Amino acid sequence: MLLPSKAADDELEAVTRQARQAAEAGQWDQVAFHYARRDALLSRTAIGPDLAGRLLEHDRAIEARLRIVHRAWRECLAQVQCMTRRDSMLAGGAVASNRQGRFKDVIG
Repeated sequence: MLLPSKAADDELEAVTRQARQAAEAGQWDQVAFHYARRDALLSRTAIGPDLAGRLLEHDRAIEARLRIVHRAWRECLAQVQCMTRRDSMLAGGAVASNRQGRFKDVIG
């Protein structure tokens, strides 16, 4: 049977707050570490609605941060794709102009 305890509640909130701070610092490996700790704590304790609400507030802030990071990565990848495409086109154009130059040299 799972029993609530003040010490467990405090630890759950502290671990979740640490996960939030790690997310704000971009330390996603630490976010995962703190969530794993929280999962272990949650498996052996019951929580009340007040604590659940506070934990959810932290979770939502972490999710919002993750969405920002995800959007930034998508934008970076899109820029890299555009640059790669442009570089390929430029390289292809350089090869074509070299071929035309050589052809002119041969027949000229």
